[in-house]
Amino acid sequence: MTVSGALSTLLALVFAWACAAKVVAWSSWRAVLEGYGFDRRAGSLAAFAVPAAEAVAAVLLLAGRARVGAALALALVSAFSLAVLRARSIGGDRVPCGCFGRADERDYRQLLGRNLLLAALAGAVLVLQGGDAATMPSRPPVLPALLVVAGLCLLTWVAWTVSSSLRDKGR
Repeated sequence: MTVSGALSTLLALVFAWACAAKVVAWSSWRAVLEGYGFDRRAGSLAAFAVPAAEAVAAVLLLAGRARVGAALALALVSAFSLAVLRARSIGGDRVPCGCFGRADERDYRQLLGRNLLLAALAGAVLVLQGGDAATMPSRPPVLPALLVVAGLCLLTWVAWTVSSSLRDKGR
């Protein structure tokens, strides 16, 4: 598997997980949206559109349309970041988060940091998918190595968040 293929798969798994968590914990997802101050119509639209768009991004990334899927992922992360900033302006530094199945409040900087990592991952997929995979070995290996490390950091962070969430539910 190429570096871009691995990063595409990682990004797809993150978006598939986010979608599945919202669908499985639908009432929690709806409660999180209420904390963003959307009017009823926008909240209802977001409740369906966000998981649907996350699913589409995951499918595109896994179905060989990595550039389109990564562009959609980048657009979603940008929209999510704007929503976080909007929620912060309404309720302060702690904003609702229901991204991966755990509905709670987090510091907005943590959410923006995670979104930045996801945007970097999506950007890396866009850049790497634009190049010729056959010439990849002749390029300096610094960028692919950094991207792999960034992906592993993101994966570690997601695993830590999940394990923390599961521990908290057990209490």
